[in-house]
Amino acid sequence: NVDMLSQQMMREDLLDYMEKETNTIFMSTHNQEEVKRLCDYICFIENGQIKGIYEKDDLQNRWAVLWISHLPEILKNDPRVSLIGTEPLQILTNRLPELQEALISQQAEIPHVKRLEIAEIMKYTLAEEKTLQS
Repeated sequence: NVDMLSQQMMREDLLDYMEKETNTIFMSTHNQEEVKRLCDYICFIENGQIKGIYEKDDLQNRWAVLWISHLPEILKNDPRVSLIGTEPLQILTNRLPELQEALISQQAEIPHVKRLEIAEIMKYTLAEEKTLQS
């Protein structure tokens, strides 16, 4: 536990150090804000096992929940649709740009898109891996 001013100074020092492309810092944290501010890559670890290494911005750009007017029949079993919720109709995806394009081409309206937080992405990524293993 470090006071707020010291935390800011430490973050600035780390960012200055990482400015050189040859420098790498490996850090372990459960703090999403630290991940958002400092990390370019994320490694998901569960029970001591590395489950995946991801580019942070790519993960955040791909994972989202979309509120949609309707789910076209052609997309009901699409692998880009991970979960379907109702009232309002929502879908979870880890391939947002592709799915948005497919929905628009099928005349589905997308009134709202919510990007997921890192913790949510990790939860769904690990659950997805367990489903694939079983």
